[in-house]
Amino acid sequence: MKIHLLASAAAICLSACAGTKVTNTVIAAGATSPKAIFIRPFSIADGAFSGSHGGKANKTIRQSQAPAAFANILKEELEKLAPTTVLADDEDANSGWLVDGAIELVDAGCAPARAIAGGLGIGRSGILLHVKVTEVGSTRRSDEKGGTGPVVYEFDVAGGSRVMGINGTINSAGFGYAAPFDMRNAAERIRQTLEVDGHRYGYRETARN
Repeated sequence: MKIHLLASAAAICLSACAGTKVTNTVIAAGATSPKAIFIRPFSIADGAFSGSHGGKANKTIRQSQAPAAFANILKEELEKLAPTTVLADDEDANSGWLVDGAIELVDAGCAPARAIAGGLGIGRSGILLHVKVTEVGSTRRSDEKGGTGPVVYEFDVAGGSRVMGINGTINSAGFGYAAPFDMRNAAERIRQTLEVDGHRYGYRETARN
């Protein structure tokens, strides 16, 4: 029985280890509760897309689509905090928070390698983002790191599939294409970082008579 429990626990760990985390914080001003959020599609570095999925031509197309695709995914998450809009090229935010940044790496990894030895971390995917949140129209100064602008948060987010089984989960691609999963995990991590209690730790729902 004990062996079966250990095996089940190992299977859960291997299938649920995909995710992201904040790896570096530049500015954290403690701002909360924005009245509105605006997203400017992130810039993307040349050659940011890598991995074995679909070949070079497909990666070029996916890279060109990534800023708009990620902006829409991030909008779905940040709407849980405040009304959120993705800005067009000719639009500017006039109040609330402006979220922008850079997509520095989207590595889909190698799906066949994950199918063979994903439990060992072989073929894993990866993602790296730089995120900046500006309080638009504010005169507040944030100088914890010597900054003099209205930037209230600036941090890096990194993650990927790490160790997982071939079947995948709601958070991981398994044998499939990992980039959309990693983007959604990264967007969720950004929202959790900007929310005071993103995981709702200790939450209790009061019973009503």
